[in-house]
Amino acid sequence: MRPLHDEDPSSVGAYRLVGRLGEGTTARTYLGAAPDDTPVVVRVIRADLGRDPAFRARFGEEVDAARRLPGLGTAMILDADTTGRQLWYATTHLPGPTLEETVRRHGPLPGHSLRVLAGRLATALGGLHAVGLQHGRLDPASVLLGTDGPWLPGLGIAHGSAGSSVTADGVVIGTVLDSPGFRSPEQVRDLPVGPAADVFSLGSVLTFAATGGGPFDRGGVGSVADRVAEGDPELGDVPASLRTLIAACLVKDPAHRPAPEEVVRVAAGTPGPTWLPAACAAWVAERVANPWEPPEPMPGSEPYAP
Repeated sequence: MRPLHDEDPSSVGAYRLVGRLGEGTTARTYLGAAPDDTPVVVRVIRADLGRDPAFRARFGEEVDAARRLPGLGTAMILDADTTGRQLWYATTHLPGPTLEETVRRHGPLPGHSLRVLAGRLATALGGLHAVGLQHGRLDPASVLLGTDGPWLPGLGIAHGSAGSSVTADGVVIGTVLDSPGFRSPEQVRDLPVGPAADVFSLGSVLTFAATGGGPFDRGGVGSVADRVAEGDPELGDVPASLRTLIAACLVKDPAHRPAPEEVVRVAAGTPGPTWLPAACAAWVAERVANPWEPPEPMPGSEPYAP
């Protein structure tokens, strides 16, 4: 977490702002405190986007959709202003380290942990898709690990940002790619993007969790984006029991990828207090015990901004 800058507000709505968590293409993300001192996450939309009537309308629709989420593996909307001069929304704060930080520090996750990760993330994605949202930016830094399972703090709200357009069906086109190795072929090709793009990103995230690297990190020809679009994933170090499932998520044609519900069924992982190895679980528990300590960015990475 970084301290507030002079240009940052001291509060938004009923929430006192404590520090910056990060900044994305559409919003600045803060750690805030509710009136009862409960930690929350507050995302304040860029002022120029708030002056765009089409953006404001879509933002309101997306917040309304997010309010219908069942809360299975995702943060929950607590409050929002979708009509005022400054657009913002607040969500529950999910304390814990990121998947990226955990794997860098403790190494790849074992098979049982991978199954829980796959099942919980797929459940969260299925919930987003069911209410008409797409995550759009799933990568190891956007997944938080808790004592009883992983979480997706980002809800896919307002991710079709500057430099992108939105179709009548709400499909994001031309999304800014922060981590091309974890994006789908349709994203890196600047093609229309549907919910199946999240499933492709899930396959890449699971590969990272299983091996410590993305499926397209290695290769002597072309850029990472080129390998995502045209190359075969490197899955040789993925446990054999999950290789077929992950390979199915990484199929180039979005029409042939499994639905999140199918991933949940095949993964068959049950979240619970023993979902992580003991040493890793103890470290995660220490991080979760202090909700005012957000995940620290790894060297060379961007600050946490789900």
